[in-house]
Amino acid sequence: MGVYQMKVKAKNFEHKSIILKDDMFDTFMFACNHPKRPNEALLDALKRTKKEDYL
Repeated sequence: MGVYQMKVKAKNFEHKSIILKDDMFDTFMFACNHPKRPNEALLDALKRTKKEDYL
């Protein structure tokens, strides 16, 4: 556990860094490595993101 800092870039946006506290990074990495089928809310968010040209 600890504090992680990383640079984040996305189309049309750039942030210098974000700070993740405690085990948030480990939780994120676990979720990435053990994906489950996305629920309807995530699928809708992806559709909106693509529609608004964020990706």
